Amino acid sequence: MAASEGASLYDVLDVAPSATAEEIRAAYRAKALASHPDKAAMGGGRDAGSFRRVQEAWETLGVPQKRMEYDRRQRSSEAACAVTWHDELPLAAMDVDEGEDGQREFSYPCRCGDFFEISGVEIESITKTWTSGAVVVPCRTCSLHIRVFLPESCTAETGA
Repeated sequence: MAASEGASLYDVLDVAPSATAEEIRAAYRAKALASHPDKAAMGGGRDAGSFRRVQEAWETLGVPQKRMEYDRRQRSSEAACAVTWHDELPLAAMDVDEGEDGQREFSYPCRCGDFFEISGVEIESITKTWTSGAVVVPCRTCSLHIRVFLPESCTAETGA
């Protein structure tokens, strides 16, 4: 797998999304060594951008919580292309709860009785990388999805 600019973080490290933490760590070490800028200076490595992309992949996939959030965003992104959403609403229409870790959690009731949920951390990450201004959020239990419009000024700290 070649790691292009639009490649997933798994592609950057040449591992499958089902890779174990140890497999990801081993792939990171090999890729970091191969793409390190010092190697490039000696003619054996790639450019500094390649090394930064490997570091970014490791910083996300090497931390279980960040990996879980990344995987959820990936699924949500794929779902935006593959599913029809049940409802559309602005982020401000969602209920806001303060999590135990101090982060805000946004939820909206689903007709099945459970909730559509997205965390402030996920929203912050999405607003850094997405230009669409909306995210598809799945219900925690059923197959329904909603499309949530994010305001341009939205961050995890402000919550809206």
